[in-house]
Amino acid sequence: MEKVEIKESDFHLFEELFKKFKVKYQELTTKKEEPKMTKEAFFARIEKASASKEHFISNDEMEKMLLM
Repeated sequence: MEKVEIKESDFHLFEELFKKFKVKYQELTTKKEEPKMTKEAFFARIEKASASKEHFISNDEMEKMLLM
């Protein structure tokens, strides 16, 4: 028996075919990754960076970067 993994986003493409040919399939659960830092540490780091004057960026520059 062959095993094939299909992305969840693509499953709808094969679902009718599976039903037609009575294919048995098993849903795999994805493991949720643990964050590398806590939420508090993340926001503290952002606050520290925005408070420092080393990395100043204007709103226009930020917009250009984000909308590339």
